[in-house]
Amino acid sequence: MTTLTFVAEDSATALEQAARKFGDNCYILSTVKRGDKVEISATDNQLEAIGKSGKSGNRRKPKRYIDVFADAGIDMSKPPRPTDWPKAEAADKAALKDINPTLQASVFGDVFNEHKGDAGERMVRELREMKQLLTGMVLTDEVGLSNDLGLSTPVRLRQAGFSDPLVQSLRHSYRELDFDAGRERFLAHLAAELAGDTDMLSAMTAPVLVVIGGHGAGKSLLAGKLAAHILEHGGELPVTLGELSSCAVANQDNLGKFARLLNLPVTRFDEAGFVDAVSGIGEQVIIEAGCNPESVVTLVTALRDKLNRDAVQVVLALPGSSNRAMIMRQMQLFGKLKPLVALTKLDECDMTAAEFSALYESGAKLGLITGSQAMIDALAIATQPPIAQYLMENC
Repeated sequence: MTTLTFVAEDSATALEQAARKFGDNCYILSTVKRGDKVEISATDNQLEAIGKSGKSGNRRKPKRYIDVFADAGIDMSKPPRPTDWPKAEAADKAALKDINPTLQASVFGDVFNEHKGDAGERMVRELREMKQLLTGMVLTDEVGLSNDLGLSTPVRLRQAGFSDPLVQSLRHSYRELDFDAGRERFLAHLAAELAGDTDMLSAMTAPVLVVIGGHGAGKSLLAGKLAAHILEHGGELPVTLGELSSCAVANQDNLGKFARLLNLPVTRFDEAGFVDAVSGIGEQVIIEAGCNPESVVTLVTALRDKLNRDAVQVVLALPGSSNRAMIMRQMQLFGKLKPLVALTKLDECDMTAAEFSALYESGAKLGLITGSQAMIDALAIATQPPIAQYLMENC
């Protein structure tokens, strides 16, 4: 009949020490927290345990240490040794490997060591159930909370090819509307965003118009169409076509063909004297810039510094065959110049929702819409109504 005190870092370890000492006849007399240690008094004397369990007349038979675990449904006939706890902890961590690491650290760092055994098993079971619930969850935005609309409008817009950032950004346009009305409003808002505050008619009166873009984008044809439009509407200055090229690609003299058709002179510029040569022309000049993008940005920036920004307008030709990656790349190369975008060759290949999403996300502003088959009467100013009409018909 012995009473002993066991001191450990936590209650589970102290209880384990008591169980190893007294076996099945271990009775817990008291548990006290002293600083960062746990102190447990235990005995193998049942009478002494009864004496400690309560006042006279209200005494209950104390439970043995092993009975506490039996009531919890845990077989303690072969209690795990302390050296087995790291294995159990590792197994439980492996079972929960997909749970947030911060949660794992909190659970296993603070709770597992304090509640090894039944509490630890319950904890693991509940976390597994939580994981199953999270796996079955469907996350949605506030638009999907409408009882009538469900997810139809944003989901169907994404299915049409519009990007998630665009659909989210313009969600105010279709909120509380059915899909048909919401789609129409969405496309109208997108058209307004792409048109912006751009006044292409005013831009075409600038002394210098620089047409830029990738190879095969239709720069020469676009420069010719701009010249034809300005001649038709009576510009204030005589018009000259210009060509700036590093000749990296063989020159097919397409600009010369359009110049002869319009009876206009063509001036060819070198990169070295470009800024001074353009500044001294004294006429309205429309320049096809075919040199590498870095040189174009440098030369146009220098020309704007010498004249002024409004005197030099830049038009970026993007063919209808451009994909999302190409659009983002072109806007990355030339975005510093804040160009107006001309959608070219649209009679050869239509642009889809994915491409218009890229235009919106890159901050592009549309200025012109044109095809490739006709030289005259084929240049549309990209205001909000024609952009919206094109979107309705092709997206």
